[in-house]
Amino acid sequence: MLSMNTNAGASSALRALRSVHSDLASVQTRLSTGLKIASPKDDGGMWGMANGLRADLVGLGSQMGSIGRTVSTLEVTLAALDGISDIVMEMRETALAMSDTSLDTASFAALEADYKALFEQTVKMAQSATFNGINLLDGSTLSLEPQGLDPIESGNLVSLLQTGVSSNPAAVDVFGIVNNYSSTVTGSFSGISDGTFSGDVWGNVSGIVNGDFNGDIYGNFDGIMHGNFNGTLYGSFSGIMNGAVNGTIHNGAVAPPNPFTFAEEHAAFENDISGSFTGIDVPAFSDAAAYQGKATSLGTLLSAIGQISARMGTTLRAAETQQAFLSGKSDVFEAARGNLIDTDLARDSARLSALQTREQLVVQAMSIANAAPSMLTRLFA
Repeated sequence: MLSMNTNAGASSALRALRSVHSDLASVQTRLSTGLKIASPKDDGGMWGMANGLRADLVGLGSQMGSIGRTVSTLEVTLAALDGISDIVMEMRETALAMSDTSLDTASFAALEADYKALFEQTVKMAQSATFNGINLLDGSTLSLEPQGLDPIESGNLVSLLQTGVSSNPAAVDVFGIVNNYSSTVTGSFSGISDGTFSGDVWGNVSGIVNGDFNGDIYGNFDGIMHGNFNGTLYGSFSGIMNGAVNGTIHNGAVAPPNPFTFAEEHAAFENDISGSFTGIDVPAFSDAAAYQGKATSLGTLLSAIGQISARMGTTLRAAETQQAFLSGKSDVFEAARGNLIDTDLARDSARLSALQTREQLVVQAMSIANAAPSMLTRLFA
């Protein structure tokens, strides 16, 4: 029906044109941003999932950065240890040569100067084993804690090179009469304790304790205890205990713990350097016997450096493995996020062409619909 007030065809074409323009705007946005979901209004659920993956990727990036710095730090440390090991071998050869008592004064002095120069190189090498402000050999960083890896214990190799460390303190026996004794006995106890005895005894106990004994005995017990025993006896028991035994008596079946404690800065090397290590610095006395002792210390140090290097090498391999895993995990998360929000450029490009054609057709339809009312004038011609 033709009407001068209403043009249904034009209204229909206008609605179609608005729909085409909306679709065109959506496709053009996806093509310009590369995203099919650019904000929560596009698809709240998918956008939330993608945003969660984005947060995970940020965390992975931080962890990869931490492990990457750790890998570089360990590589620098291992390079320094390798160099120090080579120098220590030279120092040991020099020390052994200087232990020859037949050397004349001039030859000894020349070798000693060479030894001193080599020692200074080891110290400088350990002090310069720094990456990003972290040095695992000079005591400035006793524990490195990278993300995703176990803490890396380090120590003060510089101090060990210079002064060494003693894990064999002198054995001091305690005898006579003591009252309420409270300390560690590094030797044996053969006296009389009239009060409570609180402390460990690294040696044997053959004295009399009239009060309670609160501590461990690493050696044997063949004394008399009138009070209670609150501790552990690692050695054999052949004495008298009149009080209660609130502990364990091993009778030599269990080895006592190592009673010697390394300083915190040397704790990481406790299992690598056993006994007393006097360091490798130039000895106070310039004689053959002193350098014979240094040759022994140098041999101990070579073995320790080998163990330290092996431990750090294992940690480096673990760090590199973790680094490769995180890199692969990051790629998977990135691809998953892309699948959720990235646009299909080929598909949207084809759709853009189709919508442009549809737009032209709708415009033509609207033109035809708008021309229809003019036919009314012909009816009155």
